[in-house]
Amino acid sequence: MMDIQVDENGDLRCANCGGKHFTEKRTTRAKLAGGGAAVLTVGVAGAAAPLATKKKLQCKLCGTYNKQGNAQPFTPAAAGRPNPKARPEKKEMSDNETLISFVMLTIGAFIGVCWAISAGTVGWGIAAGLFLLFMLAATAGQVNDMRNKPDSN
Repeated sequence: MMDIQVDENGDLRCANCGGKHFTEKRTTRAKLAGGGAAVLTVGVAGAAAPLATKKKLQCKLCGTYNKQGNAQPFTPAAAGRPNPKARPEKKEMSDNETLISFVMLTIGAFIGVCWAISAGTVGWGIAAGLFLLFMLAATAGQVNDMRNKPDSN
């Protein structure tokens, strides 16, 4: 856990990512230590132990905890480190990838209808047929969206 940083404007900055938005929280470790003290002392003094621990600033951007009290000057080079706990950015599917997914699911639904008919199960045949109709409509809608989308070139 690193000390919080302060930039030239006096704003607090996360030591990991350089973010400016924080929540003041106690770490899970401090809460667990207080709970252990409550069990050992079997009293109110042990229950108050988590309240005696110092709160940390948790960055809302990357989720890391920063120590308070000994603020360091902000260094942008240090703030570029990736956080191993941070979630990776989600990649959006392109229109072609989405269309291929719909076509593959439609083919799978058609195979499911054929299997249900050949097996003679009426309930599964109806369910697979409804899913096939849904997938055909979704695929047609995706093709229509791709046709109506303005060209980015």
